[in-house]
Parts: sequence; C-alpha cells; structure tokens
Amino acid sequence: MGVVMNSIFIILTVSIAVSYGWGMRGTLLGGLRGAVLPGALLGMFLAVFSGNEIIAKNFFIFAAAGASAMAFGGSETYGETLGFITHRNGAEYNPKKGYIAVFLKGALWHGIAGAVLGIAFSAVSGKYYNGIDIVIVLALIPFVSLLGEQIFNKPYNRKEKIFPKIYFSIERREEWGGNALVVLMLLIFTLIRRDYYAFFFGIVGLLGGGAGFSIGMMLFDYIANPRKSGKAFAGKYNKYFGGWKAMEFSFGAIAGLFFAIYFVATKDTMLAERLCNVKDGLPVISSPLVPYSQILSYVSLALVPLVKVLTLFEDKLGDYVVDHLERPVLYVVPMILAVSGCELSAKLNAFALIVFFASEKVVFERNKKAKKSTKIVLGIVFGMFTLASVLLCIFIDIPFIAYILMYTVFYLVADNVPLREFKEGRISVYSYFIAQTLFLIVTGLAAA
Repeated sequence: MGVVMNSIFIILTVSIAVSYGWGMRGTLLGGLRGAVLPGALLGMFLAVFSGNEIIAKNFFIFAAAGASAMAFGGSETYGETLGFITHRNGAEYNPKKGYIAVFLKGALWHGIAGAVLGIAFSAVSGKYYNGIDIVIVLALIPFVSLLGEQIFNKPYNRKEKIFPKIYFSIERREEWGGNALVVLMLLIFTLIRRDYYAFFFGIVGLLGGGAGFSIGMMLFDYIANPRKSGKAFAGKYNKYFGGWKAMEFSFGAIAGLFFAIYFVATKDTMLAERLCNVKDGLPVISSPLVPYSQILSYVSLALVPLVKVLTLFEDKLGDYVVDHLERPVLYVVPMILAVSGCELSAKLNAFALIVFFASEKVVFERNKKAKKSTKIVLGIVFGMFTLASVLLCIFIDIPFIAYILMYTVFYLVADNVPLREFKEGRISVYSYFIAQTLFLIVTGLAAA
C-alpha cells in the first residue's frame, strides 16, 4: 500500500507542478521565455522522485534540461488558433480545424521536452550515448527547426495575404513545422541509439501534450460560451472563472499527468537500470565539453546580456529574426551543457536565467509606461535579484526548496509589481496559484 500511495503522491505532485508552471507561463511571461518554467518544474521534480540520491542531489541538471527543451514550444502561436473553437459567431469558426491544430501544437510542444528529458536521464548511465553525438544532435536543433519552418510554414506574407497550405491561424506567422521536424529528429536519434526509454518519453510527451491542449480547450470553450439553454458555466459566478487560465492550468495538469504516470511506471525498471551505476558522483557521458565545463558555463552566462542588445535592432531585423538569433544563446547552448553534465551551467540556467526572465519582463515590458522613478526603483531591485541569483549559483549549493520558492513566490510577487487590482477571474486564478504554491512548498520541504 505504501508503494501505491507513493506513486499517487508523485503523480499528483508532478501534475500540480506542471499545471502551476503552465498557468504562470501565461500570466507573467509568454513565448519561449515563459515556457521554461513548466519545463524546469517537470525536470526538477522527476529528478527528486527518481529514487536515486545522486540524481536527486543534482536535480538542477534536469531542471535546466527541461526548461530549455520546453522553451521551443513557445514559438507556436495559438491565440488565433483557439478562435476557430471559441468564436462561434465569427467567420473563422471551424472547431474541427481548431481541435486538430491544438492537439498538434500541444503534442509537438511536449514531445520535444519529453525526448530531451528522456535523453538526459539515459545519458548519466554512459551506456547509450558517447557524448559527441548528443552535442551534435542538440546543436542541430535550430537548423532543423528552420528547415521545418521552410517546409511546413512557408510561404508567408501577411501583407499580401499569402499563407502556407497547412495553416492554423488567421494571419499570424506559424512555426509548428520547425518543432515537428525537431521531434522527428530526436525520436529517430533515440531509436538509432536504442534508447527506448527516451523514445517513449518523447511519445508520452506527444500524447500528453496533445490531450492536455485538447481537453483544456474544451474547458475554455465550456466556460467562455453559454450552453444551449443560455446558462453560463457557473451561472452568475461565471465571471470569477478565467476560462483562458483554466485552459492553461489544464494543459499543464494533463501533460504532467502523462509524464508522471510513465515515469512512475518505469522508475523501478528502465530508469533504475540507467541509474544503477550512479553511486559516488554523477557520471556523465564522455562529452568533449566536460573538461571545459566551468569556462563554457561562464561564456554561456556572458552571452545572455548580448541577447538584450539584439532587441535594439528589432525594428530593422524584425522580431522573427531576433527571436531565432536568441534561441541558440538562451536555450540550445544551456541544453547541451546541462545534458552533458555541466553543473554550473545547469545551476545558472535553472535558477539565475529564470530570475532574469522574470526581472526583464517586470522592468522592461510590464511597467514600461510607469513613472521614471518607478522604473528606476524596479530596475535596481530586480537587477539586484538577478545579480544575487548569479552569485548564489556560483558560490553556494542552492537547496531544492529555494528553487521552489523562486519558481512560485518570486514569480507571484513579480507578477504583481506594482500591485494590480484583483477582480473577477483573477480572484479564482490567484486562489489556485496560492494553493498550488503552498502544496509545492510543503512537498519541497518533505523532499528535502
């Protein structure tokens, strides 16, 4: 009975953690930057629940790998796609097309995350990969992604109303084709290396992400639109339920559920076989990067501020070009270093980089219309938070509970600076956020 209860606890915790991450992703940060949060939570909790003391101690490696891998799905626009389902009186109303699209986009989003995390767990055994092959295949991701976009998401000319043959938006640029080719590459790679654990991790991500997006979309539609009788989902209290947030919470909960069930089902068999030799330290594959892990970690960190410089040229280059130039620095390099076992880089990207993303949003975007004095204060405060997070990663071993507090309490506070008015849907949304936060903190303290 103890084994059953432990399995239920793991499944529940992972599902809640990814649900929280997805909900916060659409609240404070969107795009690729926001998607790192659910990925980090997923990788971190799976490592802690692995049953292996060394893997649990090095949870930040899997948090970094999950964060980087989950980020790529953030390139998939889905705002207009949802309109095919929810805009019942609109010219674009086409629920069949809408549900095909949300299943596809959700599947690809989580398929990449699943495959990369599976590879990360298998890599520590030193049995399935020789190191250089992982570096090469992960380094190919941005190039394969661009190729996929050329194949599936072109031609695209918004002004001339020229769109791809397979198109799931009204006029926005789509990039799901890039993720489709990346998933395919990763799955083929795992099969070639006979890493069936990682292969099925990717398949579970495809199924869980697709199901999560679809079921979440059904819930959104149910809340947003009245029934045939004319009654709303919760009657006169319907305004207190945020349909969009309910959808995102559901995305994460269901995708996390699929990942957790697979993880629990294989924890004592396929995963245990990979971790059986992990005793005195964290063995890594014979990656050519390992001897240079410290210097590579600092180089990766130094490149991050340059990403902000790119935004100065966004008007000339275009947001599409800038976004693609950012990805190798913010996501690909950190992923390669994490999966290769570079501890410092993993810490910086699982902790400091996520603090930076939140701070950047608060200072440069969320409050750009605030008074100059307010901007200065916010810049100083969040700049100090970011600098402190970098120093902490370099000089001390940050405990597991500190990561949880940063992912939850810090992000909740950042989302409400300056204080924002709580009304209607925000009341129920933040009540759920707080409940999730308390649960994850208690879980973190217990796991520690």
